Amino acid sequence: QQEDSPQPITFTFDRVFNPRSLQSEVYEYAAKPLIEDLFQGYYATVFAYGQTGSGKTFTMTGSHEMPGVIPLTIDALFAACAGQASVEIDASQVRNIDSRGFG
Repeated sequence: QQEDSPQPITFTFDRVFNPRSLQSEVYEYAAKPLIEDLFQGYYATVFAYGQTGSGKTFTMTGSHEMPGVIPLTIDALFAACAGQASVEIDASQVRNIDSRGFG
């Protein structure tokens, strides 16, 4: 490559889900293992990233018949909180990260 050419960008993925994967499958792999970690004092983040129209919102929120990662996680968190004296839960959503239209 020439000296002024940009370096190629590479990405590493732990897993790529099939387009036919269910929200429950994504939850079981990506979010459920984090719940125990939360109660051990760790912070956890589940980050959905992808092209517009690729299904991030539906995967995360789902529907009444097919709950997404967020409602499945909230249900598991409340079940895990049963009997705890005090628990604080914070959920955030990042949108419009910059002017290039991400989010």
